[in-house]
Amino acid sequence: SYGGAAVDRVVRLNADLSLDTTFNTPTTGPNARVRKVEEVNDGSGDVYIIGDFTQIGATSIGRLARLNSDGTLDATFTANAGAGFNHNQTYCNQTASGDLYCSGSFN
Repeated sequence: SYGGAAVDRVVRLNADLSLDTTFNTPTTGPNARVRKVEEVNDGSGDVYIIGDFTQIGATSIGRLARLNSDGTLDATFTANAGAGFNHNQTYCNQTASGDLYCSGSFN
């Protein structure tokens, strides 16, 4: 929870640190730890989340997902529909060009 509100592993806070209620992650968000949130540098307001999770809501996710600016799962991001990474120690960083580089213990 955050400030007494039920939330599920990913929230967006306003500048005054109040909960941004317009950011609506699925009621059953990631099923395990989110290690990093990285803003997508395309001006969309979307974010990548990287962590130990293998599911968001009813969707199987392989530890990397893209959330729309309103917090919903981006259905057009192909990694959201695939098996993704097979190990929970995955780390990703985005370059200025928008490429996403990931490293970790996956094989």
